[in-house]
Amino acid sequence: MATAAVPEAKRSRVLLADADKVAMVHMEQLLTKSGYDVMTAEDGLEVLKILQSGQSPSLAVVGWSLPGLEGIEVCRQYRKASTAASTWLMLLTKWADHNDRGAALEAGADDILYKPVDVRELRLRLQIGSQTLVERALRESEQRFQSAFEHSGVGMALVTLNGEFLQTNEALSTMLGFSAAEMHKTSLQQV
Repeated sequence: MATAAVPEAKRSRVLLADADKVAMVHMEQLLTKSGYDVMTAEDGLEVLKILQSGQSPSLAVVGWSLPGLEGIEVCRQYRKASTAASTWLMLLTKWADHNDRGAALEAGADDILYKPVDVRELRLRLQIGSQTLVERALRESEQRFQSAFEHSGVGMALVTLNGEFLQTNEALSTMLGFSAAEMHKTSLQQV
């Protein structure tokens, strides 16, 4: 099945690091073919440095056993230092170590995938990670909007096309001399 070329601006960036270089090269090629912009790191310290930089990718697939700093410790340190969960972190581990899942999640990993990696599953989990990040960003944007709306010194309202008030802020209620409850029973035409 041919993979359509993805425009450079639309490609999700993925950080990839694993101690198994053969597996890493294989995953890099497959993810690149799948439309991802893949960057690699040689060890856990480099992964942490990239994640903590201002240019952190939105997705990271990190091996559990990395030289310098293990993947689980990368997760711990990144989540501890970062106030925003801006990168979806997936840890790779051997199936024999399937009891590591709880420890990985406690350390701040968003997901864990067992080796040998099934490429289809990896792509699906990265898609889920991307979708989750978008949903998280939308929720945060909504919260910022709500806060700005409610605390604005300027009267603001959300109205339907029929002029019915859906939401008003305190400044508008004060300016018009109505309580918030009264405003919701009133239409724009009545004001």
